[in-house]
Amino acid sequence: MSKRVLVSLAAMALAALGLSSVSPGADAAPGTSPAGQLTCFVGGIEYGATDDGTCVRKGSTFTLSHDEENKDYAGVEVANQNLDGQFVRNLGLTFTYSGDAGGGSPRFSIALQGGGYVFVDTACDANGDGVVNIQEPGCIISDNLGYYGLASDYEGVAGTGGAQIVSDGLAQTTVISNIQLLRTPPGKKK
Repeated sequence: MSKRVLVSLAAMALAALGLSSVSPGADAAPGTSPAGQLTCFVGGIEYGATDDGTCVRKGSTFTLSHDEENKDYAGVEVANQNLDGQFVRNLGLTFTYSGDAGGGSPRFSIALQGGGYVFVDTACDANGDGVVNIQEPGCIISDNLGYYGLASDYEGVAGTGGAQIVSDGLAQTTVISNIQLLRTPPGKKK
C-alpha cells in the first residue's frame, strides 16, 4: 500500500474514534460556542503519543504543529455548525493552507448520518493554489466507509457532529486560514 493510503487509513481511524478533545486555552468548549466559532483542539496522548500537538491561533489564522513520528495531531473545530441533513457534495467547504501537506492532511473531517466520517483534503486543491475547496472541479474525497472518488458524485449526508480541520501524519506544521463552512455553496440551489 502507498504511504498516502496508509496515512489516510490511520487518519480515518483517528477520526472514527472522535477527535473532539478541545485544548486548554481554546476559546470555549464546542457545546457552548456560538455557531461557526473556530476553536483549537489537540491530542495524541490518548493514542500512545508522548505529547499532544499544538494549535496557535492569531485572529482567524491557525498554526497547527505536531510530530509525525509521535502520532499526535492538532486541529480547528467549527463549533455548533449544523450541517445535519445536507448532502456533503453541496456544502461550501474551503480553507487556505500553507506549509506542510500530504497523506490526507490537512483535511476537513465531517460526521455522516448513520455513522462514519467523510474527508476533504488537499486532493481538493487540483489547481495547486493552496485552497482546499470541495466545489473545485476534480475534487477527490474519501470516507471511512470505503468511498474514494469525486466529491460531485458523493451521496453521503452530513450528520450532527459538525466539522473539524485536522492536521496529522505528514503535515507537521501547517497554517490554516480563510475557513468557510457553508450549508449551500454560492450558486447552488438549496
